[in-house]
Amino acid sequence: MSLADDENARKEFKSQFPDLSDEKVTEALSKASSVKEAIVEQEKETDGKSGSGEEEEEEAEYDEDDEYSEGDDDEDEEDPNPKKRRHEDDDDDDDDDEEEDEEEDEDEDEDEYEDNSVPVRAPVRAPVVAPVVETLVRLPDAPNYWATVKVSDINKTTEHIVSPQSTEFSVIQKNILIDTIASYHIKNGLNHKVLFTTFEVTRIIRVQNPTLWSRYVEKRKKFAQMRLTPATNVIAPQPIDSAIQNEYWFVHGLNTTALPNICESGFDSNSSSSQGMFGAAFYFAENSSKSNQYSHGGNCFQKGAVPLGQHAGCQCQQDDEVCLLVCRVLLGEPWIENKFQGNKPGEFWHGRRTDPVINGITYNSVIAQSKSHSPSSTLMLREYALYETTQIYPEYKLYYKRKL
Repeated sequence: MSLADDENARKEFKSQFPDLSDEKVTEALSKASSVKEAIVEQEKETDGKSGSGEEEEEEAEYDEDDEYSEGDDDEDEEDPNPKKRRHEDDDDDDDDDEEEDEEEDEDEDEDEYEDNSVPVRAPVRAPVVAPVVETLVRLPDAPNYWATVKVSDINKTTEHIVSPQSTEFSVIQKNILIDTIASYHIKNGLNHKVLFTTFEVTRIIRVQNPTLWSRYVEKRKKFAQMRLTPATNVIAPQPIDSAIQNEYWFVHGLNTTALPNICESGFDSNSSSSQGMFGAAFYFAENSSKSNQYSHGGNCFQKGAVPLGQHAGCQCQQDDEVCLLVCRVLLGEPWIENKFQGNKPGEFWHGRRTDPVINGITYNSVIAQSKSHSPSSTLMLREYALYETTQIYPEYKLYYKRKL
């Protein structure tokens, strides 16, 4: 039944809108009736898609409505206020649309956040490790001017540049190198091709070798318990810290290529020539100019002195940096050689490699006197010869140049 044909609906609608004509009322109720029927159809379709539980519940509701409206079908189908119901339905539809739009916007926001977000990790800080500070120690019985070394280096050979401003440097430069130049060696090419008037220090390096030093110290302690004959007229200085009889700084000339082996392992008796003046001994001088005759550097591989007439074999140049080893030497009980006993076969010094024993006394070194100290000597300057490597410690590499 259409609302336009329902008198009750017409009266109620007319009471709300008294100015409308009967035609307008009929037209409005007809439209309302059509809208109601469309809504009912839509609700049925929606109810058909929902779950069974909801369908049973809705069926129960419809049954209750049917029971309630039994015998009055016309009133159940008709809406006394169709315009109000239409607006409520439209509002419900709008609310549903807005909720769906909001859900879609939230989904889009979530998708956008998930797509564009980049996981940020907190920075990992490296653990703070305290620096390891190694203890510095001094070698046993070492001079107080020696550098301290790391505990891990206690058994290693280390080399240290001597500061030009130090007392140590001044003593070596003046007392050992400059002041001991013999005047007759100046501009004398008798035993070396490179002439000079003086020497210029380029650098001084101290060698701290714990193995060689400990051997030297043990030997020094033994000599300290002996009553030694003092060496006399020695112009070489004693070490700064020396407190023992007959300990001196002497010099030894050599080719610079031999420095590494001597500074690491000490003097080797196997490398000494048995043809030396006092046999296979280690030779030292108190005059730097005497040892200079044996010094070679640069591109020269010559060994020993180069007598006049053999200079062609020496490749040394005027500006070459050469080196003298400044060694601590323990003379112990020295034998004074005033008159040379000879080194030819059958003579006393021929091929000797051990300490000489003279008149039942063992001597620890030989001091070969010069003419200025013994008229019967054949030497212009004194020499010192030793046979025991533990009496020698190579303490400095003294680098210098020959200057005219």
